[in-house]
Amino acid sequence: MTKFDQIYDSADELPPQEPPPFFTTRALARLDRRLEEKPTGLVWGYKRPVWVVAVLVICLGLNMATIAVGNRPVPKSASVAPSTDLQGFAKEFDLVSGYQY
Repeated sequence: MTKFDQIYDSADELPPQEPPPFFTTRALARLDRRLEEKPTGLVWGYKRPVWVVAVLVICLGLNMATIAVGNRPVPKSASVAPSTDLQGFAKEFDLVSGYQY
């Protein structure tokens, strides 16, 4: 038997400790008060509508920014059909190709 086991087993010989007076009464009273309180606010528990409005405004702003970016006109240079051969690709991106394919 190791020293740890001896110390651990010696804890069984100690008398059980009593909680301070009125501990359970106070704890139960606190729990009862929490149960009696009616939750107020929205579903998520936000009690201040300012936070809800702020989150909605941010979401609306992100939505509008996404729509604005998605509705930009396509530049004319991008509307030209890209060439399919290697020389056309190199010419389009100003690359120097020393090989003729």
